[in-house]
Amino acid sequence: MSDTVHKVNKILRKLSLPIQIKVDDDVVTSLWIAIFESLFKFRLDKINRTLHGQSSLHNAKTLLTELSTVLNCDLNHIKPEDIVEGKDDAQYFLAEIFEDLVNLMLKDSDESEEVEIDYFQSNSSIATNLTKEDDVSSSTPEFDEVSYLNFNNDGSYSGENVQSFDMETPKPNTRKNSFEREISNFVNLKNDFLKKKKKKDLDSKKFKKKNSENLKTILTKINKPSTKENSFTTPPLLKVQPTDTPHMKALKLKRVKLLKENSYAEKKLNNLNVKFKEEMQETEHFLKFNKDEIKNFKFEEEDFGEEDESSDCKEEDKIKSIPEDNIELFQKNIKKVLPYVQIDKYITNKTLDEQIKYWKKRLDDRLWSRSVKIHKEDIESSLNLKKIELLKKEIDVSTRLTQQKNNKEIKRKALNSLKEKDRILKKNINRVNVVEKEKINLQKKLKLKKEKVLLDSHKAFLKNQRDIIIEEKKLQKEAQEASMHALNLELISKENYFKNEIQMLKEELNDSKKRESIEEREKFLAVRRLKRDKKGFNKNEIRRVKKKLENDFEVDNHFLEVDLDRIKQDLNFNVKKKI
Repeated sequence: MSDTVHKVNKILRKLSLPIQIKVDDDVVTSLWIAIFESLFKFRLDKINRTLHGQSSLHNAKTLLTELSTVLNCDLNHIKPEDIVEGKDDAQYFLAEIFEDLVNLMLKDSDESEEVEIDYFQSNSSIATNLTKEDDVSSSTPEFDEVSYLNFNNDGSYSGENVQSFDMETPKPNTRKNSFEREISNFVNLKNDFLKKKKKKDLDSKKFKKKNSENLKTILTKINKPSTKENSFTTPPLLKVQPTDTPHMKALKLKRVKLLKENSYAEKKLNNLNVKFKEEMQETEHFLKFNKDEIKNFKFEEEDFGEEDESSDCKEEDKIKSIPEDNIELFQKNIKKVLPYVQIDKYITNKTLDEQIKYWKKRLDDRLWSRSVKIHKEDIESSLNLKKIELLKKEIDVSTRLTQQKNNKEIKRKALNSLKEKDRILKKNINRVNVVEKEKINLQKKLKLKKEKVLLDSHKAFLKNQRDIIIEEKKLQKEAQEASMHALNLELISKENYFKNEIQMLKEELNDSKKRESIEEREKFLAVRRLKRDKKGFNKNEIRRVKKKLENDFEVDNHFLEVDLDRIKQDLNFNVKKKI
């Protein structure tokens, strides 16, 4: 497997694309386009998705132009023809470029955890975590507004816009396993409350409801993470615009991702601490024990009512007080393992001291929760002041709006009165205009009547003149027709005479043609007879010449045979005859 294939597979794994390359021939243009689109999370518009041969070259050119805009540099050393043909140098250069981009923009799971820890333990700005390859310095005025929130060592935010983080509380100064110990001892607290409920120190329904809810919420915090979605609002500077370049889009998305991770992790921890303290405050007022009370605390072993399901349990499983329960369990475990060994008082006292230390710490936690409560009340009072200011602003706005509304009403009435006057004036003007138009129409009608009378008289005169002209033309036409008829008769007589002459000439022509044909026939027959006689004479001549030639041939053969016999006799060897 070559280096290019190895790098491409690494890129595909980081982008979580379900593809694996085995041969260099599998690295095609469409694969590079898929990597580019999944990396920058947008679809290239100029890509030709058809399967024609020229589309791959066009797509390679488009990919190189987009990459050059992202990197802000020329990629003239990579040719699109080399990408289409699958040359090693071009594929290796592209693999290196995409590997650097993926390492810059994406993070593995280990890197994300390290970043999360660094943000809780350092004072670095959220928005200045770009590497050198980003080509954008963190001190630019466009991105200085993004770093308006900074983490302090105590987990709180500092900056100009901290309104959305005012309700967050700092982390309490507790030991590492205090949260787990509180959860583990909550079962013992439940047992103590059940006993007090039996003695009717508490309201059974209220206790059952609150205690079950507390236990369920605390246990689910340990066993199952919260599925509540993080309400994170993207700053307006980091919102992706349609005019942004792919490089700018990638930077904005990266910064938004970092902001989301940090805000989500910090809110999650603070919400867990605040909710746990609020739920435990309801039970802390029952835990005001000192050392003597814990040692001397006992209970009566009584059967529980129908509501308690532990009435059928054995005596050893019945509810005990918290320290005694722990010591008895400790003693039972030792007796099971080492039945012949007695527990020293030092060990029991040590366990009791640990319990007392624990409850002292719990009292410290109560003081801490009280301070948190006071802090919340201060925040609520400040919020109430803000609400009062907002109400004042709303009242001012409402008064201003009512005043504007009254002014608008007065203006509207004045405008309506002016419009009514204008309407009446326009109506009167229209009436005057209508009267004037009627007067003009009457004058036009009188004028048209006079013109019509003149036109009628003129038309009658013209009609008489036209009739006279028509009659004259009619007489001329009749005389012309009579002369034409006489001419036609002459022409017809001449035509008939010439037709008869032509007929006679045609008959004479036919007779002459017949005579000529008879003469030609006689000539043809005479020529035919001469040819036949000549042919017979030639045949007789040919027969005579043929006979003469045959006789000459026989004579020559006879003399040849005689010569051969003589030569044979002279030479005494056989000579084959010629055939």
